[in-house]
Amino acid sequence: MLGSFNGSKKKIRKEAMDAVDMVKVGVRNHLLPISRLEFGDAYAYPLVAAVMNTIFSEMPSNEMERHLIQGKGHIENIQRLIEQVIKPNDTFKQIITDAVKVKCKYSFSISTKSSETDIRCQDPINKLNHLGLLIPNRETPTLSKFILDATAFMQSSNL
Repeated sequence: MLGSFNGSKKKIRKEAMDAVDMVKVGVRNHLLPISRLEFGDAYAYPLVAAVMNTIFSEMPSNEMERHLIQGKGHIENIQRLIEQVIKPNDTFKQIITDAVKVKCKYSFSISTKSSETDIRCQDPINKLNHLGLLIPNRETPTLSKFILDATAFMQSSNL
């Protein structure tokens, strides 16, 4: 019986993380054309990855992304994309807020105590707030609603 419960938790976590990834793909697909026009292909891809790492509070996956997040001129470009493209768009802010909250709820809460989850979720939530992307007092959506919203958002962004 316990094995079935743990398997169910893993399935729910996977569904949640897959939906969060759909949001990331949607944001990336919205940002790439703008970034490519402004910065060129070679810089656009790592820049958009750095924007994604910034808004989702994730570690860079390679040395180029680490360099982008730390370099002064690069940080300004990351901020410019966030300020000019994401921040004025309420749909972006809503789906990003939901994605970060769902990621916290289903990524951390399934494997840790609720007090640890609260602590681990504070950084991503505070980061969104600092960036001006957090929609205050927004309830975390149900997983089924979030999956529908994430799917629709990703489909709206197809390149």
